[in-house]
Amino acid sequence: MVAKRNHVLRTPVKIVLCLLMAIISGCLLYSSAKDVMTMFQLKEQIAENNAQIAKLEGEQTSLENQLEKLQDPEYLKYMVRGKYLLTKDGEQVFKLPTSDSDS
Repeated sequence: MVAKRNHVLRTPVKIVLCLLMAIISGCLLYSSAKDVMTMFQLKEQIAENNAQIAKLEGEQTSLENQLEKLQDPEYLKYMVRGKYLLTKDGEQVFKLPTSDSDS
């Protein structure tokens, strides 16, 4: 009779232990899935940041080229006269209309 009672007590303990293990496994799976999602988000952010870095490096190269050109006095004269319509003494500026096909 003692053996039967001991067996009856073991069954609820096994059920509780199985439930506890299932809960712990579920928590671990949830944590792992959350970490995987975070990893994918970070990889996406890294790709976006790399694209932005490449764009900014191209912009920097363009600005450095423009700075180099602006240090040339002849180019600077050309830019100032063309963009701001500055003239030498006695010159007249005629602004011609542009055609639609040129723009």
